[in-house]
Amino acid sequence: MIRAIRGATCSQNTAEDIEKNTTELLAEIFATNNIEIDDVIAVAFTCTKDLNAAYPAVAARKFGLVHASLMCMAEMDVVGSLAYCVRVQVLANTQITQDKICHIYLGEAKKLRPDLLEKGEENMLQIAIDGPSGSGKSTIAKRLSQHLDIVYVDTGALYRTAGLFAVRMGVDLDDEAAVSELTKDMRVEIKYLEGSQHTFLNGEDVSATIRLDEMGLAASSIGRYEAVRERIVGFSREIASKQSVIMDGRDIGTVVLPNANIKIFLTATVEARAKRRCGELAALLGEFIDYDEIFEQIEARDYQDINRIHSPLRQADDAIIVDATDLNIEQVVQKIMGIVEEERSKM
Repeated sequence: MIRAIRGATCSQNTAEDIEKNTTELLAEIFATNNIEIDDVIAVAFTCTKDLNAAYPAVAARKFGLVHASLMCMAEMDVVGSLAYCVRVQVLANTQITQDKICHIYLGEAKKLRPDLLEKGEENMLQIAIDGPSGSGKSTIAKRLSQHLDIVYVDTGALYRTAGLFAVRMGVDLDDEAAVSELTKDMRVEIKYLEGSQHTFLNGEDVSATIRLDEMGLAASSIGRYEAVRERIVGFSREIASKQSVIMDGRDIGTVVLPNANIKIFLTATVEARAKRRCGELAALLGEFIDYDEIFEQIEARDYQDINRIHSPLRQADDAIIVDATDLNIEQVVQKIMGIVEEERSKM
């Protein structure tokens, strides 16, 4: 009997990631449904238009589907559709009855089939907080993670871990090609153990080591490279696909978690941010801080973030704006908590 087996996965828009995630999707479909390469008659792929770096059919050929008919199509644009998504339909000869077929949806693509989610997965949250420098994103995100009892993904820790790996392997941090190649052998995970966040590098807990000043410098050096950023984005998405998370940055809602349940764009005037920063530095250093100098630094940082080539600071189309100009930290937390509760009630 010919049966149709459906599936989907999400990917970064790189040839490597599209091939990797497509291969994982096919492998899961074949293993779960106990079908063989020779059973397959045809495979049809569709991709959202934001995925154009490679055809998923290339992965299918490498997977061994050299005799089956393969087809790739671009999906139509639909408001609210899942971004960066590869869908597949496999037609295969199998004795499995249609009601026993297992359709496979991986990572963020699980949202496409809420009826297939395991217990607890249907209530998973992804909260993305973006905004300019000095708006209080990290402080707010950490407070919210405590209130909501969900994982705060410290993306800075992920970059520090990548820096540690490069240092340990003895690679020249100014050699982009060498560093980029090295990251292929790196696996980073974040776990919560006994109430605190731990970062793992290839299975080793490196939570303390990555806080050394040397690792901060290494992170800054290799964070310039697109391949490193793409790898970190991949790890961040993988973490978010397994548990409820909150992340902050400048491109979380637009690049890292484009399918997040809740997107916040946290902003404040340059004047307000400069004033807060002066207060923080004065309290920390115990000396006078030049307001005009801080104001100029923040303006320059805003311009740099908005105009950078890769993943510039931009408000996601579906993000909710929270203006913190006249609010203190706790007021912002409570305002966003209200947004979260309202969105949760719709889930």
